[in-house]
Amino acid sequence: MNLRNLKIGQKIVAGFSLVAFIALVIGITGIVGMNSMGNSFKKVANVKMSAVYYVGEMDVAVERIYQNYVRLLDPKLSRNQREEIVAKIALNRQSLGEAMANYNKLDKTEEESRIYRELESIIAPWRTINQQIERKNARFIEIDLMHPSQLVAKIEMFMKDHYELELKVINGIQDRATFEGGEDSKKCSFGEWFKEFSSQNAAFNNNLREIRQNHDLFHESVHTIKSYISQGHIDAAHNHYDQVLNPAAKKVFAVFDLLLEEAEQAQTLLEDMSDGITVESAEYHKVFGEKFSQLKELNQQDAVAERESGAATFRNSIIMIVFVILLGVAIAIVLGIVITRNITRGLNNGVTFAERISKGDLTMNLDDEILQQKDEVGKLARALQHMVEQLKNIIRDVMTSTDNINAASEELSSGSQQVSQGASEQASSAEEISSSMEEMVSNVQQNTDNALQTEKIAIQAADGIRRVSENAIASTKAIKDIASKVSIIGDIAYKTNILALNAAVEAARAGEHGHGFAVVADEVRKLAERSQVAADEIDELSINSVNMADQAGKQLMEIAPEIEKTANLVQEIAAASMEQNSGAEQVNSAVQQLNQVVQQNAAASEEMASSSEELSSQAEQMKEVISYFKVGEGSRRVEKRKSVKKKILNELESEEKSRFSGNPGIKLDMNGAGAHLDDFEKF
Repeated sequence: MNLRNLKIGQKIVAGFSLVAFIALVIGITGIVGMNSMGNSFKKVANVKMSAVYYVGEMDVAVERIYQNYVRLLDPKLSRNQREEIVAKIALNRQSLGEAMANYNKLDKTEEESRIYRELESIIAPWRTINQQIERKNARFIEIDLMHPSQLVAKIEMFMKDHYELELKVINGIQDRATFEGGEDSKKCSFGEWFKEFSSQNAAFNNNLREIRQNHDLFHESVHTIKSYISQGHIDAAHNHYDQVLNPAAKKVFAVFDLLLEEAEQAQTLLEDMSDGITVESAEYHKVFGEKFSQLKELNQQDAVAERESGAATFRNSIIMIVFVILLGVAIAIVLGIVITRNITRGLNNGVTFAERISKGDLTMNLDDEILQQKDEVGKLARALQHMVEQLKNIIRDVMTSTDNINAASEELSSGSQQVSQGASEQASSAEEISSSMEEMVSNVQQNTDNALQTEKIAIQAADGIRRVSENAIASTKAIKDIASKVSIIGDIAYKTNILALNAAVEAARAGEHGHGFAVVADEVRKLAERSQVAADEIDELSINSVNMADQAGKQLMEIAPEIEKTANLVQEIAAASMEQNSGAEQVNSAVQQLNQVVQQNAAASEEMASSSEELSSQAEQMKEVISYFKVGEGSRRVEKRKSVKKKILNELESEEKSRFSGNPGIKLDMNGAGAHLDDFEKF
């Protein structure tokens, strides 16, 4: 496989893969070495050091158990202190069991196993001795006579003191002489001790209660006998001794013997415990110490050996890693140089080729060897070569197009002059049309103003007629009211006439006395008749006025719609005039726009002519710029002036059509009128 045909990515991947493989080898070598060293150190840490730790725990537990047993030999300990020590021994024994169980789980050599089996073989007898010691201690606590040796000494002293006191009594009786002390039971040594002594031993306490009465009787008898002796009653003193003091003394000494027996039993238990702890348990304790020392020494030796083995493995791993690193560095350097040269050679040729292109030289070709490479450098070279060929063709085409543009611009300038002249003529015609439209707009505006004034007058007339009609209706109503009031007056006159007739009849009946009243009644009747006649005339006039007012109102109501219709027609005329005015203004505006467009076309044509000249100049400059490149052969020119001229003229013609067709203006129908204009007279 040729390295040149590989892609750059494949070359880089191959190089990095080789470096990664070397790193992998280094890593594997280091991992193997570290793993071996780790196993050695792990064995030291997890096995040997753990073994030393658990052996130390066992040694400490055994030592604490032994020391706590030794503490039990202290006769000064109280009951609570002994119970606390026993509880500590149980905890230490539990710690010993846990340490032995943990140690037994560890891997051990044959020598360790042998020593550990020997250690386990002495656990049972040592535990038996300790259990015996604990039972004796429990019995000692049950007896509850702390300091038994001191208690024995005190009881013996109590017995001795009372023997001496009894002997003094006997000697006093024989010598007929008194002596000092012995009279008060609470002041003797036993009496003072008895006040402070306390124990949970039931038998011992029962004996103390039993001795108390005889002890008090004993000292009272001493006091009595001393009184007899001082009084000279020797026989009474002798009889009191035989009958009272001597029996009480025997009972006191008998109880002292029992107390002494209890104290000696407690002392014997303490001595047996001492023998078991200091002799039998001590021997096992010594053996334990030796076995623990042997186990510690063996594990420490194994730990040192494992540590040296791990250090040797570490040194070998370092040497191997350094060797592989040096080998990997050498291979990486060689591979980097080869890959770099293979890549940079083609890139350098490509850079040189690109520099020649940047200077305008398109005649250069790349080497066939580089062009035939299948990697990215070969692809780049082929792309550059293809780019140069395409660039040559483009430059040739640009030069040809530049000549065509130069020729077309001259023709375009000539056409623009012609377009400009035609646009000027169109502008003159548009101004004449605009002037005529302004006159027509003025006339239409005058018609609109007249129609608006006529509309206002018609509206005012319609409003006046409507108000007159409303007033006529109101007058009719008022006349009707008057007629009704006049009819009331006629009724009053009629009733007054009847009352006057009645009054005349009554006056006639009255004779002379009613003559004056009859005259008055007659006058009233005449006035009533005249009022009746006047009321009838007024009523007739009111009815005629009402009829005439009704006829006038009806005529006004008939005239009002016609006037309103006239006003509406005038409004429609005004609206039509306004529409004509608006249309005329739009036509005028369109003509003005047409004039502006024509003028713009003229200006654009002049600008187009100027631009054509500028285009021709730019084409010449482009030819000078393109001449910078060397293509190695003559440029091809294609004459396309006629087609270019035709194309330009077609574009100008289509542009003019689009400008005029885009704004059609306003189309007015001056003859058309709506159905609502039929009532108007045409002039």
